[in-house]
Amino acid sequence: MKQKYRLIPRMCISKILLLGMMSVLTACGGQSAAEKAAAEQQAKAKKVVKQVQPADPLAGMSSAITGSKGTVPVEVRFELLDRPEPNKPVNVRLAFVPSTDLDALHAVVKPSTGLQVAEDTQVKFDAPKSGEIKEYKYVAIPTAAGIFLCNIDVTVTRDTGDTQFTFTLPIPVPEATTGKTASSGVNNAVPATK
Repeated sequence: MKQKYRLIPRMCISKILLLGMMSVLTACGGQSAAEKAAAEQQAKAKKVVKQVQPADPLAGMSSAITGSKGTVPVEVRFELLDRPEPNKPVNVRLAFVPSTDLDALHAVVKPSTGLQVAEDTQVKFDAPKSGEIKEYKYVAIPTAAGIFLCNIDVTVTRDTGDTQFTFTLPIPVPEATTGKTASSGVNNAVPATK
């Protein structure tokens, strides 16, 4: 038996092909209005998250050391703003961060032998709040090379009375650098290799 095939007119074939291409294009990359809106909201949310992150004001600062035992109601951070060199001023930035509300905070800088500071290196902050950063800058002048210690005597005033804490920060001053080492007199230059 022979089967008879029915011929499909050309107009119908082109409509079928057009319909097929449209369905393929829609499936491959077309988005509905709801999908586009959701994608835009996600992009906006990512931009907002990136803008909200503020810079840390204590970044780059080191913690001063205290020998006090127990809970200390204030943290002291420091940063050397200049490279220490013998007989040259070094700007030192201090940050006081109370861990509780205080009535007052008074700090006095006391350098070790070989380190000079101005006589009025003291500061007082009235009623600093918990987490509030209080800054103070002073200038120290090392008289020679070595590691010098600077004590910061901090007195905190609370409703229970005054309490004093001593914090220590190091100021390392390297020897003046020249082309030769001090001990051997040998040149530090590295020979070129082929």
